[in-house]
Amino acid sequence: MSIDGLKWTTVEIMPRFYEIDSYGIVNNMFYVGWLEIGRFKIAEEAGLIEQKVLDEKIAFVVSSIEIRYKKPVSFLDTVLLENLLSWEGTGKLVFYHKGKNKRTKEEVVLAKTVVICMKEGKVAVNLPSFIAEKVSFFINSVQGGMLKCPEKFFG
Repeated sequence: MSIDGLKWTTVEIMPRFYEIDSYGIVNNMFYVGWLEIGRFKIAEEAGLIEQKVLDEKIAFVVSSIEIRYKKPVSFLDTVLLENLLSWEGTGKLVFYHKGKNKRTKEEVVLAKTVVICMKEGKVAVNLPSFIAEKVSFFINSVQGGMLKCPEKFFG
């Protein structure tokens, strides 16, 4: 399935003054925080932000982030950060992020974040069943289908 055929979860990012460097653009390190905002938005929409996750000592830990910076973002720009969730039946979730300048419609960033599930401080081979059900429902019913790691995402 094409990634463009899926419903992306979108968040609007407005750069804060302290994120701007001496060149008048957003410093690269702040994009990592923006990706977290995108992941959190999906987690909220999927129903993963709940007390049961804390009670069962489940944590989602970033294991890798790959970022491709395409165009600079200035203080006056707004970024529409689009996010997709992928899961292949393991204890690992993969998020794809696509940032576009709201005004110019130009792509400013592409990123991929891999998150592992930990239960009681140990890496979980599989997602706990109540989480797996929610992730599966979100991917198939809200997002519009399963995403299998698109090879051409970074083009």
